[in-house]
Parts: sequence; C-alpha cells; structure tokens
Amino acid sequence: GSPQYCASKAYVNAYITTVGRYLANKGIVLSSIMPGAVEFSGGYWDEIKKINPEKYYEFLKEHQAINRMGKPEEIAAFVLFMSSKYSSFAPATNIPVDGGNM
Repeated sequence: GSPQYCASKAYVNAYITTVGRYLANKGIVLSSIMPGAVEFSGGYWDEIKKINPEKYYEFLKEHQAINRMGKPEEIAAFVLFMSSKYSSFAPATNIPVDGGNM
C-alpha cells in the first residue's frame, strides 16, 4: 500500500494497543478487527474482477493464502464475537481477519 495508508494503519494499531492497555483495568475492552480484502456486490473487488480479471487473480495469487476474497459475513462473525462478553480477555488486541494475507 501507499506510505500514507500504511502509516495510518500502523497508527491505528498502536493506538488500540496502547490505549487498550490503559483502559483494560477499568473493565473496558478496546480492540480492533483488521479485515483483509473483502468482495461484495458493487464493491471494489467485484468491479476489478469484472473490468480487470487479470489484476484480480494476480492479487489472489500474490496476497491471499486462502486463494479467495473474504465475505462480509466472515468479518461480521468476528465483530459479533468482539462485541460480546466472550471477548473480555482480549483487550488491546488487533485481530487480523484477512485470509492469511501475505
């Protein structure tokens, strides 16, 4: 990705980790989900697949260990878990949900 994108992602991850640790002893769980490439109707990857399939399949080959794009419901499952009481032991955590992004 671009330097701006990479820097902003690094900032968010560091923020979650440091502020999440600060809030943990107050019973507040601050964590994040880091989704990878997700394909859905009308989305970026759906459009790329239609207009430039070579780019789409090259991305899968080079970046996705699972060899496919994610689905919105696969990300949603992690959001539901992290929104539940069962995530109480995961403060200051950045969780990659990215298909084994390489």
